Amino acid sequence: MKQLYFNFKNGLFFKGSFIRNSSVFASGAIGAYLIGFLFTPFITRIYNPEDYGAFALFNALLAFISSIMSFNYASALLLTKSKAEFYRLARVVLVIAVLITAILLVLISLFKTSIVHLFNLNKISNYLYLLPILGLFSILQLIADKLNIYKKEFKVNAIAKLFSVGGGKGVVLFIGYNFGSVIYGLISGEVIIRVLNTFLLLNREVKTFFTNLFSDIKKNKLIATAKDYKNYPTYIFPTTILNQLSIHAPVFVISYVYLSEELGYYSLAMSLLGIPVQVIGFSIGKVYFQKASETYNSKDLLLFKKQLINLFYLITIVASIGYSIVFSFGNQIFTFVAGSKWTFAGEVAQLLSISLALQLVGTVIGPVLMVIRKEKVQFYASIVGSIIFICMIITGVYKNLIFRDFILLIAIGIAIKDLLLIFFTFIKVKYISVKHVFFSLLIIGLIFYSSYLLFIK
Repeated sequence: MKQLYFNFKNGLFFKGSFIRNSSVFASGAIGAYLIGFLFTPFITRIYNPEDYGAFALFNALLAFISSIMSFNYASALLLTKSKAEFYRLARVVLVIAVLITAILLVLISLFKTSIVHLFNLNKISNYLYLLPILGLFSILQLIADKLNIYKKEFKVNAIAKLFSVGGGKGVVLFIGYNFGSVIYGLISGEVIIRVLNTFLLLNREVKTFFTNLFSDIKKNKLIATAKDYKNYPTYIFPTTILNQLSIHAPVFVISYVYLSEELGYYSLAMSLLGIPVQVIGFSIGKVYFQKASETYNSKDLLLFKKQLINLFYLITIVASIGYSIVFSFGNQIFTFVAGSKWTFAGEVAQLLSISLALQLVGTVIGPVLMVIRKEKVQFYASIVGSIIFICMIITGVYKNLIFRDFILLIAIGIAIKDLLLIFFTFIKVKYISVKHVFFSLLIIGLIFYSSYLLFIK
């Protein structure tokens, strides 16, 4: 705790410190999600749960396609040791993404009717061609994002997030206000966010970026670079596919088995509950990944251990307090924020709150396994967790559960997945006891139980 206090007290005032970089980087994410949150009361009063459900299905498909676009080579960009090596690996990512985009566009052109019928995609059938194109933009966005992190230009990333989300949400509101609840309004906003964010991330270096990226694309160099990072498509990529399937399996199943309206409730609940995961988890997680890599590569294992433990307990406490508020007042929060037609989304959020607290912790801590070069462990932990989760989802469908019980099943599955990841992380980091995992569970349990006694019972 003494080290944590020292880091907090001094880190904010030193340029390049972990906490300062985290603060700058997270400020963009916090601001962007705050903008999105501020738009939510207006958007949810225009768009109905059914349209939200259809948009959730579109976004789930887009997220899955984006996740397979680079075979996970993009995950290794921050581990490169020079700017030249960064661009060599980025070219591998780009070539793979372009090839997959072309293949998907051909498949959609040839089998669109069959795909729509097989997966019940009637409500988004007119927008299928956008999926691979937006997936390609997601890869360009990812490369630019990691390049800025690599150069420690966190302010550029922050500004890009703010303006792209503001522009996208503005488009959603404009279309909804003028044309009512229409799905293309929600999808148009997503298009604006991804495209605008890509170019804003590049700032004034658009020409330089694309010149460096597209120059010197030679087969032998691409193959050599791909071999250097072969662990990522071999171990991390299958993990990503399983993770994406498990993350979006509820959306696919709800859209197929339950009503689009119920998918809308689930979508809004996960969207709002996911804000802390995105803001705190991914923003701080990205910066911590870069800082942890530097510390670990310098062989200062004692400092590496202290950083991990301090961050672990800090994020556990923050997540528990935040999500216990949702656990206690979910109905009231969602009714106030989104309107009376979204009250049931608050009940869904209450059921999911504890599992999202664990997910936030796992999101921040998870990248440690890549830092210490234990990709295989992450691979096996994710496989086991995802298989358990998917089996639980299938069981829920087989048992023909009512919607509330199915949501509770999803919550239990999410908790199991993230607990496995956290547990294996602490097992593999030398000189750190797994007792910290049990202490964190005790902290989460005490905070949520206290909220139950104070506000629910």
